[in-house]
Amino acid sequence: MENFIKIQQFIFQTLANNDLLKEVAVFNQVPKNTSFPYIFLGKFYISDKSTKDIARFFSVYEVHLYSRNTSVEKILFWITEIKKTLSVRDVSLKNVHITEVGFMETAIDIMSDGKTHRAITKFRINAGETYARI
Repeated sequence: MENFIKIQQFIFQTLANNDLLKEVAVFNQVPKNTSFPYIFLGKFYISDKSTKDIARFFSVYEVHLYSRNTSVEKILFWITEIKKTLSVRDVSLKNVHITEVGFMETAIDIMSDGKTHRAITKFRINAGETYARI
């Protein structure tokens, strides 16, 4: 589980450090009365593909973007930035190597209040455990 927390921290920091997303706050847990727009790091699906000799896994990660009274063009701009920011290869974290983060799909809908847009973007993360050599 520790490796998945490291991957989530990587996703959080990568999105929070993007200059073109500075006006969009990023949260693991959204505080009450948070102002729009914001990104919520959503569901994390894990699939273990380990063998006897190699520990590797892939996961599907959802990034939720919530915005109110914003143009669809601006929402699409933010989604494009999220996709560009997270679509990476060969990232080494402590004990984890991300071989690829690839875009899968995005769904955009309007919430029941008629003002709030929600965009859910899914990414597939391929990774494996790494260990220091002695």
